[in-house]
Amino acid sequence: MGIHYDSYIVQKVNEYHSAREKIKQWLQLLQTDEQFFFEVAVNEALNNALYHGNEEEEVHVRILFQADKEKLTVSIEDNGIGITEEGEILYEQKSDNVFKEAADTLRESGRGIAIMKECSDQLILEEGGRCVTLVKNI
Repeated sequence: MGIHYDSYIVQKVNEYHSAREKIKQWLQLLQTDEQFFFEVAVNEALNNALYHGNEEEEVHVRILFQADKEKLTVSIEDNGIGITEEGEILYEQKSDNVFKEAADTLRESGRGIAIMKECSDQLILEEGGRCVTLVKNI
């Protein structure tokens, strides 16, 4: 397998389902269980970008996909305010601590980070949380 690149732009909230279908196509390179859990992580990043990333009906979310023989990488960028201070603290913690803390407190804040860390092999936050990159090893 060579390197594959693709991208998708979401400009209106009602384009969410089309973006999800595109993501599903990209992730078909994974085995069934791996695909399911990685798709959960990617969908969480997309949901956060659409929900927190834009204050108006007009949105701009860019989804980038890259695959090679070793890994799948999906980056989701938005124009929002970025991650909260609480989310930043959870991002810095080890994955198992994040998941336990988010589950124990049942707080909405940080739960998405816990899900993304648990369901991917690597989570990278850039641009203050406005760009989320998820990596899944093949």
